[in-house]
Amino acid sequence: FGPLFRPSLPLSLLKAELASINIHAKVLYFTIRFAECIGMKLYARISNGQPGLTDLLGEFLFSRALYGKSSRFYTEEILRKRNQGEEQFVSEDFIGQLPKLEDLAENFIQECCEQIIHSRPRIIIFSSFLQQQIASLALAKKIKSQAPEVSILFFGNNCNAVMGAELIQQFPFITAV
Repeated sequence: FGPLFRPSLPLSLLKAELASINIHAKVLYFTIRFAECIGMKLYARISNGQPGLTDLLGEFLFSRALYGKSSRFYTEEILRKRNQGEEQFVSEDFIGQLPKLEDLAENFIQECCEQIIHSRPRIIIFSSFLQQQIASLALAKKIKSQAPEVSILFFGNNCNAVMGAELIQQFPFITAV
């Protein structure tokens, strides 16, 4: 759930630098394809931090793809508890659609993995910030399971200091942060 129409400056600079020393690199943006899968309007809503910025709905949608199970805690303790006040932040209809969105996210991760593996990379670098960490981790895990020889690197705001050290500790499929 990164910005739809704002490419990664660091990845573009890295690609240009690698090209200057005759190393081929490809930058792939999957955000637009995922927005098409779930609908541009819903994608924009989630990427803009709705229902609430700290709810991290975009992270939740990919958690089943990473961990293999869905979290009832999220829907019960985060989304439904928000609705206990006077204002309803998330409709029950929307909450009921979450399993379908999780299915779409899992299928999307598989589709992205197939596209990446088809190009036979040796190193894959994930740029991760905002609500991109869980989706990136799910994709990295899927790639590593299907192509164990590939080195997986992570960088970005979600990898700073303690967060970066913890990524290496918790996710052994990551080569470096």
